[in-house]
Amino acid sequence: MRVTLPAFTLLALAPFGAFAEPSMVGQWSCENYSETNQIMGTVAYYNNGTSEGGFDATIVGSDATVELIGTYRADWKQEKSLLVETMTSVDVQDLLINGQSYMDTPTETEFENAMLAEGATTSQIIDSSEVMVVLQDTDGNISSCSLF
Repeated sequence: MRVTLPAFTLLALAPFGAFAEPSMVGQWSCENYSETNQIMGTVAYYNNGTSEGGFDATIVGSDATVELIGTYRADWKQEKSLLVETMTSVDVQDLLINGQSYMDTPTETEFENAMLAEGATTSQIIDSSEVMVVLQDTDGNISSCSLF
């Protein structure tokens, strides 16, 4: 099962003018719902190109349902309406697979390493306002975020 944290880990937008590119700097609350993902999280983007956030995710695969809660740090950059974020650290604080806990096991470490190994995630800003943004990642996952 491929474990990714789509788009909500790459979000955001601060107030901007009608023809200006949005700025990612700020604190955002985001959610991503699809047939297989239910992900909620928060993320703070800083001027120095780093971000940190938390997530609560349920991912339904063909052979397992994975529930995880954790935090992460990342490097980010914005290229016009594209947002690119690369995780630099992940800390899974709760991990259930089909209802069974896998905390403090090699499986927990494997999940953290898999998330780091995913590489950079890129999302397209497809709709935005002064306080909200909608993103779509390369897998087609849609996330919506609001400034808080």
